[in-house]
Amino acid sequence: MQRLICIIGTDGSGKTTLADAVTEALEQSGHPAARVWLGAESYLMAPVRWMLRKVWGRGRRRDANEGQGSQRKDYAAEIARKRATVERYPWAVNLYLALVWGDYRLQLAIKRWRKRHCKTIVADRYLFDVAVNLGLTLGWSPEQVVGFVQSRLGKLQLPQFRVFLRVSPEVSLQRKDDILDIDYLHLRFSYYEALAKAFGFVERDGTRPIEESCEWLLQAAEAESARPYVMYTHANNTDIGGADKVLALMAQHMRDHARPKGGYRASVVLRLKTAIVKDYAASGVPVIHHPVERPQVSKGLWGLVR
Repeated sequence: MQRLICIIGTDGSGKTTLADAVTEALEQSGHPAARVWLGAESYLMAPVRWMLRKVWGRGRRRDANEGQGSQRKDYAAEIARKRATVERYPWAVNLYLALVWGDYRLQLAIKRWRKRHCKTIVADRYLFDVAVNLGLTLGWSPEQVVGFVQSRLGKLQLPQFRVFLRVSPEVSLQRKDDILDIDYLHLRFSYYEALAKAFGFVERDGTRPIEESCEWLLQAAEAESARPYVMYTHANNTDIGGADKVLALMAQHMRDHARPKGGYRASVVLRLKTAIVKDYAASGVPVIHHPVERPQVSKGLWGLVR
């Protein structure tokens, strides 16, 4: 399978610079690799986004006519308008998500196919960044952003190595001259921090020299890829029993303590979203939600066949 390295972080954290450095180092060593921007672009969604900009643009013009305001006030007002639109048209949220997901799956498949000859793809943005943008658009909490990724990872590849470049919003603001609001950065940072914790990202100080981070990432990614991978699948029920708790402990143990030295790469597939997911998120074991079928005799012959 093609190795996927994923780098996430807020604006100005150095994702693209590090991804380019890693790709160049791999290519120079004779390892076919490519940096690919795997965030969401607007193809099928372009008309929908155009309509949303029209709706939100009217609100921006009204605010501008009311007088001069701070950049912070402008951004807060924009977020409030988006959330109000979502609350006013809740029926449209599922349709919007379906369109975004279909659009993203299509462009992701095309981009991966074009780079099928590469042994390693260094992803400058990925599904995690799509979830962050949706969270900003729909007014989600960090937990909802994490939940969206968990519900979609069953259709996509979980990157073998995942890096979160941690840079404070204040540093990002100094690095990027096109960011208008510190609150925007703080909100994005909270999303990335929650994703990094829930999906076992390795944190790296984004202020360290790129050359140093590149060398570290190459060594760490090679070691991580060499670890055996185990994926546990549990067709769980709504109630949390002993099997749920034991599986959570077992996944943590396999990741941290099991042989070979350094443990396994571990993830868990669950049928239902229950409170046990918080235990996995707290320990950094990735959870994937997938409608696993429970073969029960009480469902009759057809239920068993399914």
